[in-house]
Amino acid sequence: MRDYSKQGKGKGPEKSRLLTAEEAEQTRALLRQGCQVWEIALSIQRSKPAVRAALERDQDLAGQLTEKKKGKWSDLEIEYLLELLGRCRVPCLKEMARLLGRDASSVGRQINKMVAERRPTEQQRLPLVPPDGDLSEREQEVLEARMKDIKPSAEWAAHILALIPTPVKHILAASAPPTASTLKALEWQDTSRMGVYAWVLRPKLNNPLQMEDFVYVGSATKWDSGLSGRKSQHQRRKGRENKIPRLIRTNHLNRKGPFLTLLSMQLESPEPGEVLKARQLIILAEAVLTVWLGALGEVNRDSYGEEQKRL
Repeated sequence: MRDYSKQGKGKGPEKSRLLTAEEAEQTRALLRQGCQVWEIALSIQRSKPAVRAALERDQDLAGQLTEKKKGKWSDLEIEYLLELLGRCRVPCLKEMARLLGRDASSVGRQINKMVAERRPTEQQRLPLVPPDGDLSEREQEVLEARMKDIKPSAEWAAHILALIPTPVKHILAASAPPTASTLKALEWQDTSRMGVYAWVLRPKLNNPLQMEDFVYVGSATKWDSGLSGRKSQHQRRKGRENKIPRLIRTNHLNRKGPFLTLLSMQLESPEPGEVLKARQLIILAEAVLTVWLGALGEVNRDSYGEEQKRL
C-alpha cells in the first residue's frame, strides 16, 4: 500500500511548469480511458495542480475529462481507496468520492464489496483443529496448489539483478555480510525513481558489547517522490515509520546515518497497471536485499553463503 496523502503538494516551480508534448499526449490517452486527475498525475509523474493547470489551458483536454468515473474499479483505484480508508478513523464517503472522482454511492458499494470478499463464507470456514495437529488431505492439496502459483526465481531474479548497480552486486556476491564502511562507500541517488535503499544507523552510546552499526533496508514506491521523498520522510520523522522509531529508541541509535541506494527503477510505461507491477517488483527486491545484506538481525557469517544459495 502506498501513501497518496501528499500527491499533488508539489513545490512552486512544479505547479507552473507546463506539460511536455509527450506528457500531454499521455494525458490525452489516459483521459480517453476515463482516468481522473489523480490517476493521470500518478501515471505521468506530475503533481495534480500541474495536471489541472494543463486542463485549464487546453480546452480540448478538459473536454475529455469525465466528471464522474463509472464502471468497473481498477486495481489502482482500489489501492487508493484502501489508502484513504487507512488514513481516517471515520470514513467520509463524500470526501473519498471527491478524491477518487466517483459518486459516493459507487464508493459505498465498492467498500461493501471489499468487506464481503474478506468475510469467509460457510464453505470457506474450516473446522477448528489443534495448532499442532496433522494437516488434512484437503489442506495439503491447497498448500501444494498455492505453492505452484509462486513464480520461479528465473522470472523475477533477472529483472532485479538488472536494476542493481555493479558496486552493490560485488557486495551481494561476497562470502559475508558487508561492514558499515563497505556500505557507506555506496552512492545515494537523489531521484524521484522508485527503488530500494539502506540506512546505516550508529548507536549514540559507545558500548563495546553492542553491535557497532545497524542497517535498515527499505523501499520507495511513491510516484511523485521516489527515493528522495522517502529519505526526506525519514528525516522529517513523518509517515508510516512504525518500526523505525522503535528500533532507534530501543538501541539508542543516531538518526544522522547515511542513506545509500541499493537499486533504482525507471518505469517504461505510465500505465496504472505497469505502476502496480513495478511496485510489486520493488517490494520483492526489498525483501531479497534485506536477507542478502543480513539486515534481519545477527547473521552467522559461516552460513551466509548457504543463505545465498537457498535464495
